[in-house]
Amino acid sequence: IRVTCMTHYDTRLGSPMAFAAVRPETTLGSVISDAGLQQLHCAETEKYAHVTFFFNGGRESPYPGEQRSLIQSPRVDTYDLQPEMSAAEVADAVIAAMQSGEPDFIVVNFANGDMVGHTAVRDAMGSAASEVRDSLELLDGAGESFDPDRVREGQQTPVFFGSALTNFGVLPFLERFLEIAPCPGARDSTEGLIDPAGSSFSGFVFKIQANMDPDHRDRIAFLRVCSGRFVKEGSATHVRTGKQVRLSKSSLVQARDREGVDIAYPGDVVGLFDPGIYRIGDTLVSGGSFEFARIPSFSPEHFVRVEVAEVLNRKSLSKGLEQLSQEGAVQLFTEPGAGTAVPILGAVGPLQFDVLQHRMATEYKVTLKLTPLPYRIARWLGPDTDMDLFRFSETKLLEDRDGHAVVLAKSPWYLERLQEKHPELVLSPTAIHSGEGHG
Repeated sequence: IRVTCMTHYDTRLGSPMAFAAVRPETTLGSVISDAGLQQLHCAETEKYAHVTFFFNGGRESPYPGEQRSLIQSPRVDTYDLQPEMSAAEVADAVIAAMQSGEPDFIVVNFANGDMVGHTAVRDAMGSAASEVRDSLELLDGAGESFDPDRVREGQQTPVFFGSALTNFGVLPFLERFLEIAPCPGARDSTEGLIDPAGSSFSGFVFKIQANMDPDHRDRIAFLRVCSGRFVKEGSATHVRTGKQVRLSKSSLVQARDREGVDIAYPGDVVGLFDPGIYRIGDTLVSGGSFEFARIPSFSPEHFVRVEVAEVLNRKSLSKGLEQLSQEGAVQLFTEPGAGTAVPILGAVGPLQFDVLQHRMATEYKVTLKLTPLPYRIARWLGPDTDMDLFRFSETKLLEDRDGHAVVLAKSPWYLERLQEKHPELVLSPTAIHSGEGHG
């Protein structure tokens, strides 16, 4: 038997090598250094050699202009016990270097995929992959440079850091915002683009806030003026309902301060007293009947049941859930035929339920007990859907607050199989013909 090693392993073996060690004369690191550029090599302990010694072709010492950043790996027996490893710290170090503007080139290694993969623990491998994805998204965002043209086109959003609570960075933000904010642009509608310089008034409700004044339990609908001129006490068509509304009790709202508004122009935001007639996405117009394009919506992925039996004040419960769902804090569902007896709430993230419970307790004096449900996907059904398709499945049929049928499922697998058998089945991630956007 002849044994040949792939490369040099141990002189005591006396076996020939298939491939002799070759050190490249030129490496990427040397080219960058010779060009007079700065470079950073960053990794945690487990992969530090890969971005230094190996990356530089077997060279121990750094090249001129080369900085190295070593992040300590977690001290655990196996990395399935801490699959996130030190990815967040590695990302932080790279982001700090990017923001300093010093390195012209950065090489970084995230060790999670390799080191956690060696454990073959499936759940840990998933957590490791998720951690690396999150870190890469942070690096991708940190690498973006400010581009005023992309901001004007709605492709980039500038981010400011500050604290309204401590009044840190608020004034610089407002001053900078005035400098970079684009002028009002044309907005898409059912009748094409609406020119902000047009003479007819139009506006778009993009936010509703209940209990702005806790002493009066008021609701404010925030309206962005899109064209023409807003005039206090004027009238407009509420397109969703087709009714005429009077534009009274209008105000400019900033933090806790309010002042009356008599006239507003495109780009201005006006707060309208809302007696319960407005919804997010509503269009107000004078001299027309078009509707603006709706706010993008998101399908809920977390669901809870409200334990009504635990609530003493049912009237406050119903009012609170109705108003906060109209704000978009959560989405409100009920079981067919049950009315408001069995409210079920949906949200994109579970923290929305924490916010809801806090606001219900502080604003409506109702303590909510919520029971999590096992469903992770919601789909709105077309008006002609045969509901018997879901009768014996592991799904749950509900109605949203507009009476539209919704099916909840634990995973997309069942719904995908159902659509394969019934291609005519309409499943939408948001409400069909709801006249409302959900956030």
